[in-house]
Amino acid sequence: MSKLKWFSGSKERRDNALDLLESIIIEIREIEGSESLQEFLLTYKDELEKQKAPIPTILSRFNVELSGVLRDSNIILTDRVKEALNSIRKLSYIRYGYY
Repeated sequence: MSKLKWFSGSKERRDNALDLLESIIIEIREIEGSESLQEFLLTYKDELEKQKAPIPTILSRFNVELSGVLRDSNIILTDRVKEALNSIRKLSYIRYGYY
């Protein structure tokens, strides 16, 4: 994943999220009981590819729903998957105004 600036546009955020989702999907195939998480990730990958809603909105919903999926599935994630999910979470950070 390339380093994004805080003012990066939706296309860059979308492209990075798709790359991360693809790597996570490949990685979790080996984890027992990860079917619900795989289905969840594939759903959001498809939604990002179709772009039927603003990318920040899709990423925000992803963050909210992900916590429920992880809680309900009770799976143990590898460190790489945790880092990738955290990176997707950070893609939804948009700063407004000046510092």
